[in-house]
Amino acid sequence: MSRKTQMNKCVFVQDKICNVDADEIPLEVCKLCLEVWKTSNENITVKRSMERPSRTTEESEEPDYRRIYSSLSELDRLFSEGKINPDAYIQRRREVIDSISYKKPARSKFKNLEAMLRRMERGEAKVALIEEKGRRLKVKLIFPEGWPIQDRIRDETLNAIFELYERLGDKAKDIRIELNNFKVASLGFKDGKLVLLILDPDQEFKSFEEDIEKAYVHLKEETNWEEKIPRIYRECFQSYRDKVYII
Repeated sequence: MSRKTQMNKCVFVQDKICNVDADEIPLEVCKLCLEVWKTSNENITVKRSMERPSRTTEESEEPDYRRIYSSLSELDRLFSEGKINPDAYIQRRREVIDSISYKKPARSKFKNLEAMLRRMERGEAKVALIEEKGRRLKVKLIFPEGWPIQDRIRDETLNAIFELYERLGDKAKDIRIELNNFKVASLGFKDGKLVLLILDPDQEFKSFEEDIEKAYVHLKEETNWEEKIPRIYRECFQSYRDKVYII
């Protein structure tokens, strides 16, 4: 659906402003927007993430997760087109994944302290594993544990978000959704399971982009998400607030 002649106006609801940041809007995005507006009268903003995390000198040995994801996608394409045999496909994927394992450069205690302060400043994110069972959604995991996702996100809204990310496929990883009371991004979708990152309204996606990329790459290669997600949450999204460290 083209926006060139719509002047940022919703084509379905008169006098409603469209907050989708794209020239071509998939119908699924419109469906999500209308569902949220109909059930809660909330405004919704859908953006494509264009920002990539910058790297400092001391972080130069960090894996380039965007390059890794691009390499894996290219191998998938070559294999699906029959241009490489199964043995070569498996070997080359293994080489790419092995490149993620690396030794972090030694950092001073002050550098570690700076990293902790940045994590404290941006706040804690929430991570949920949502699975489709029959025609219903079930929240299998939620971090931090006990966070009341059902009280914060209406069932109708969660269903619409799940369906949108399912239909977008690989494009979903760059789509950021902002509503009145929360923001969400997909960390992965596979076999009827969605890993959802949830932020508060005052938190910025740009503070989490590097960790979103890292989580997406790890989950793409992982088969047992239930075991992997707790570790990803601790390493990427849990806040250091209210914890004591000896420096």
